[in-house]
Amino acid sequence: MDVKLRRVGSCAAVDVTGSLDIHSSPQLRSICLDLIRSRAPKVIINLKDVMYLDSSAVATLVECLQGLAGHGGKLAICGISARVREIFEITNLSKIFEFYASEAEALSSCAGKAETGGGPGRKRPAEDANA
Repeated sequence: MDVKLRRVGSCAAVDVTGSLDIHSSPQLRSICLDLIRSRAPKVIINLKDVMYLDSSAVATLVECLQGLAGHGGKLAICGISARVREIFEITNLSKIFEFYASEAEALSSCAGKAETGGGPGRKRPAEDANA
């Protein structure tokens, strides 16, 4: 697995490639904790190149979401495959995360442009793409 952090305007974008599992999720967790400590206003985690994640990865993402929310920050996840999306559906966590079909859509929400979804219980752009 490889994790790269980029800054795009006021957003922090985290690109993840490879499997996200018990061996690799600590690397993502470390970056997320740094972003929480720095009070990042919006974090986008791009999972377009992730085909597998396990429960430790899901726990890392939940921890990141909660940590950011603690200071009013937001977490968006983009580019997930159908296989990865199924994990969020099975665990019933698809209702608490903001999902976007692409990084461009997630960045648009980050820039403060009109959002078409994203909050819990609302339809998200990625759901439109998969309909």
